Amino acid sequence: MMSKTHITIGTATALVATMPTTPEGCAIAVIGGVAGGIIADNDILDNDYLGDALLGQLLAAGITALTLFLNHILGGGIINSMLESKTLLISGITIFAILYIIGMTQPHRGFTHSILALALYSVAVIIMYEPFIIPFLFGYASHLGIDLLNKSGMKLFFPLPYRICFHLCYADETANKALMIVGFVVTILMLINGLLLHINIWAGY
Repeated sequence: MMSKTHITIGTATALVATMPTTPEGCAIAVIGGVAGGIIADNDILDNDYLGDALLGQLLAAGITALTLFLNHILGGGIINSMLESKTLLISGITIFAILYIIGMTQPHRGFTHSILALALYSVAVIIMYEPFIIPFLFGYASHLGIDLLNKSGMKLFFPLPYRICFHLCYADETANKALMIVGFVVTILMLINGLLLHINIWAGY
């Protein structure tokens, strides 16, 4: 599937899985879901969809930065919490970066689209900032799940050579657009629900 679809589905899946009821929880779910939803496609440098992949990575980085900025200026504590243990933060970022670089050298839908990569990235996220792990896991799992629908297989059980897919659709056609719309709508509804619920609780209703 295309990058915007992975981003919206990853975010929506993370929000549904965590059901946040505070702005802080919504921010954590969005960051984890966006990162998990798109990170597997950093293996696409030798693919015809290079432009879409780069756009997706930049869009995810932008959403993450904007969410952290808004959380900080609105009095949230994500950045301060992350900085409480700089050693763990730097270690997690370093492991994440190494995995990212390795992924860039791999054929598309190989290592990065495997359960092994999901596990290794998850370890890096836990070390970096543990509250991100649940939305990240669900975001990454959503990427693997919807890519299984494609007619191009992926090495889900890497390093085993077998490629798996359900042969149901192509990555850039109708199913992709439908999933992107569903992901976007669910994301908006979940954010509204989480923020309104927080407001109602805060107001004592």
